[in-house]
Amino acid sequence: MIYIGIDDTDNLNSRGTGHRARKLAGLLKRYGYDVYGVTRHQFLVSPLIPYTSHNSGACVHVKAEKKEIGYITTLAREFMVENFVEDSDPGLCVAHDSEITSEVVNFGFRAKVEVLSKEEAYSLAKSFKIHLEELGGSGLGIIGALSSVGLAYLGNDGRFIELGRTRDLKGIVSVKDILDSGVYRVVSTEGQVLKECEYVETTGWVRPVMVAGKPYLIVERKNGRWEVVGKTFSL
Repeated sequence: MIYIGIDDTDNLNSRGTGHRARKLAGLLKRYGYDVYGVTRHQFLVSPLIPYTSHNSGACVHVKAEKKEIGYITTLAREFMVENFVEDSDPGLCVAHDSEITSEVVNFGFRAKVEVLSKEEAYSLAKSFKIHLEELGGSGLGIIGALSSVGLAYLGNDGRFIELGRTRDLKGIVSVKDILDSGVYRVVSTEGQVLKECEYVETTGWVRPVMVAGKPYLIVERKNGRWEVVGKTFSL
């Protein structure tokens, strides 16, 4: 698997980094790459960090061999340069799973609770020969880009904002349809695994969480029916 982390690609008037990551995923698909999904990862919200709106990064998961990393990096870089937004500070990180170490994963977890520096991000990437570059502005987005890669690789953080046909699910649908769309399991907040014959109100927002590298859709019982939990829910 090759992971493409991006961050700080937006300004207050533009679409967010998640939207940009999904567009990049679409581009890679058009070039014939098998994109597994796109995950969103939340970092520390602090007045010491000049984030745009929510301080979150995104990671595109591509099922590709290490030999493809050069071309994929070129495609990602060209896409980000062409879609540069004024006053943004974009960063790009591209790594094959064989290059991602516990130190990189730990850096991602630290970004959720600490204020980190570009210097440390570059030093870490250089140590493990991971591609990391800034593509405009202050380049602070490299911190979130590297962090997104580490967290996505670990597989126990973030939500899938692009996965199979999940974004097409609207209204009340069966668990079977949810599973067929790309979700691994539908589970209640109490840990109950729903059966295929049961139904769920999607509320127009199907964003599975990543658990052990797999997409789980979390639901709760509300008004006598199963309903997808909101954005504020966390495992």
